[in-house]
Amino acid sequence: MDGLRKILAASIVVRSLTNFAKPFVTGSRFVVAGRLYGGVVSTVGAPLFGVFMLIYAAGLWSARPWARPVSIAYAVWATVNVVLFPLLEGVPERFAPWMYLLFAVPGIVIPWAAAWCLRQPLPRA
Repeated sequence: MDGLRKILAASIVVRSLTNFAKPFVTGSRFVVAGRLYGGVVSTVGAPLFGVFMLIYAAGLWSARPWARPVSIAYAVWATVNVVLFPLLEGVPERFAPWMYLLFAVPGIVIPWAAAWCLRQPLPRA
């Protein structure tokens, strides 16, 4: 379980990096509750959320008790975004709807798997 938890933490770190890139990519936007936002929300909010994700990933990596509620909150956030996005914004035309599943399934499974890993007895520090 320790190895899986660390792999999931590393994947969250990689995912967080996309948020740090948003201020530097023209037309990049940040998804909140299934809606795309540009401007300040994307330029400031996305990197701040990236910092949150890095802190969460560190807690997940080291199985800190505070990471349990953060893990559940992040899993809910990710699930809401992944489910609402195609309903509210639609799948971008360059992607077939089935291709969205290649993003959506891991986008939901990874956060909930991380939350599940933290439900297991945590090692003593």
